[in-house]
Amino acid sequence: MKKICIVGSSGYIGSKLSLELKKNFKVITVSRNKIREKKLIKGVFKNIAGNIKSKKVIKKIVSLKPEYIIFASSFNHFKSEKNFKLTVNNNNNPLLNLCEEIAVNKNFKKIIYISSFQVYGNYQEHMIIDENTPKDAKNYYGLSHSINEDLLKIVKIKFGINFDIIRLTNSYGYPT
Repeated sequence: MKKICIVGSSGYIGSKLSLELKKNFKVITVSRNKIREKKLIKGVFKNIAGNIKSKKVIKKIVSLKPEYIIFASSFNHFKSEKNFKLTVNNNNNPLLNLCEEIAVNKNFKKIIYISSFQVYGNYQEHMIIDENTPKDAKNYYGLSHSINEDLLKIVKIKFGINFDIIRLTNSYGYPT
């Protein structure tokens, strides 16, 4: 059975993905806090409680040799807008550190990055948006996701790490 790691597994999107994917994969969950929700923990291959900004947490992820990583961790829009330096430290640096560490993992196949529609800026100005629509972030949140998308392109060239980007619109709700 393939191993898949979900970074941000206690958030809204990460928790929903964890519940579904553990049916067919060995799921490694990564969250800042210990997950106490029984339905999330039951059937999980490994739960890593700790901050993704920590090199120790990143090394633990890599030591488990996941084939896929879903990166669904970031400040939300409102928290991102308060301080760009903190936003970069929380949203961008961990992904870069993780990529540098997994570059040595020969088992690794792909990062699936959960991004945001806000990379387009004022997307109401466009009649149709597709992969060729230029990015034009208008806030820190959109910019931090745009930076990570560009970072993944460079990481592919530098380390050969494959990736997919999923740009979500207005997803919100309580974590499971």
